Amino acid sequence: MAMVGSLESRKLRIIDSIVELRNEHIVLLIEALLDSETDFWDQLTPKQRMRIEQAIQALDSGQGIPHESVMLKMRKKLNQ
Repeated sequence: MAMVGSLESRKLRIIDSIVELRNEHIVLLIEALLDSETDFWDQLTPKQRMRIEQAIQALDSGQGIPHESVMLKMRKKLNQ
């Protein structure tokens, strides 16, 4: 699907398409997509937020294991 036209005209086309929908499954998917626009951060507990912030700080300071190293180790383990 090409993104041609202004944002407003594209939104109106989407609305027109939704109005014509007959498939309930697609409507449910659209509802789930719209509901997912809430920021996941707001759904986390204070402890979860703190742990994520600690992990980011640790990575920023050079601590942690590079992704490539973890993937190599896992590949070796799975191929045994």
